[in-house]
Amino acid sequence: MRYRGRARRVSGAAGRLRVLANPGVAVSIARFHLRPLRRLAQAAGGAGLVLDATEVAPCGSTVHVRPPRLTDAPAWRRARLRNREAIEPFWVSTGRGWGSQHTDRAWTGHWLTARWGARLGTLLSVVIEVDGRFAGQCELRVEEHDRRGEAGIWMDAGLAEPGTALVAGRLVLAYAFGPLGLVRVAAPVSVENERAGRFAARLGLVREGTMAGYLTVGGQRRDHDLWAVTVDNWRP
Repeated sequence: MRYRGRARRVSGAAGRLRVLANPGVAVSIARFHLRPLRRLAQAAGGAGLVLDATEVAPCGSTVHVRPPRLTDAPAWRRARLRNREAIEPFWVSTGRGWGSQHTDRAWTGHWLTARWGARLGTLLSVVIEVDGRFAGQCELRVEEHDRRGEAGIWMDAGLAEPGTALVAGRLVLAYAFGPLGLVRVAAPVSVENERAGRFAARLGLVREGTMAGYLTVGGQRRDHDLWAVTVDNWRP
């Protein structure tokens, strides 16, 4: 299609609206703004800490630990919102509402952080599936220079069949003390979180003492017990 007449320069709000109304221009703008996110995802691709393993729990359920995916967002959000009362009181406070912490955009941030940390060798992040359903997460933050890590785990109470969380935790520890070559893994547990303390003991960790005012969780600064295990003392 040809246009006749002299071209006119359009300025101000009307000009901007006219430009944005052009589909080709809108696509170009979107691509420009998404370019940094695309580059970050490419830079954080594939290499580094990766754990993908499956084991059958004593209850008969299949436990699968694997890297997180972008498509996990809906299942992650539902599980976290459903288990808010069990998780939020012991979760590191951010100052934002629980719902605003569990959006698609928030999950994208978690996913990028996990990929970037895996590539750098500083973070192992896995999704826990029970019989093919999203059931929780486990993270291991790694201090490579002195070969130690700090772990945390949460599970969806509705999908956590007896022993499944224990299987997931053992798979992560086996990777930490095996291929990863760590000599120590620790886990801070709020002194009020008795259930998590019992889980740490069953996993083979030993309570080493109490850290006063260690973290702000559930909106309050709280004491945390330090649970830990070394490669020499861990029994698979």
